[in-house]
Amino acid sequence: YLNSPMIVDPLRELDCREDADAAVAFIITTRERAADLEQKPAHIVAAAQSQIVETEEKNSFYGPKLAELPEIGRVGEKLYSMAGVSPKDIHIAQLDDAYAPLIPMQLEALGFCSQGEGAAFCENGDRIRAGGSLALNTAGGSLGEGHIFGLNHIVEAVRQIRGTSSNQVNDADCVLVTTGAGGPASGLILGGN
Repeated sequence: YLNSPMIVDPLRELDCREDADAAVAFIITTRERAADLEQKPAHIVAAAQSQIVETEEKNSFYGPKLAELPEIGRVGEKLYSMAGVSPKDIHIAQLDDAYAPLIPMQLEALGFCSQGEGAAFCENGDRIRAGGSLALNTAGGSLGEGHIFGLNHIVEAVRQIRGTSSNQVNDADCVLVTTGAGGPASGLILGGN
């Protein structure tokens, strides 16, 4: 990592996502039909999107505070309300990591920690790995797998619910997914019940 080229201090090349040539397919059906399928279904418990005025061009350059992601915060509020959960009920998250700084900012916006505490939440990786308080991007995310606009995050959320992830978290029954940090943003909560 330290040998990777500096893009803009402090961001290095490995802090920036690399687009990947990939394909993803999802089959979405009714709960009744899903119950008859071979694989354990991952149910869409909540889905939301948010676009604020400063993010209509897929950037938050013009927002009042560059270190905040209000569009992700709004998505989180909608998801939690729809699903009847709070951040303390989420133990796995697949967050938009197109650029490394987006992770601590989303942790703050989604209520996993207070404003300004996102970097400390990630420090040493203990809290964000499988077995930590919030298993984060368990398949490597966009920085580890390649960027396919959040679709790989959904695939990993489904794997976690099914119990088929290569980095499986015990009792994976509620997984939060976000994309579009910097706006427009969207998200899902998937569950196994």
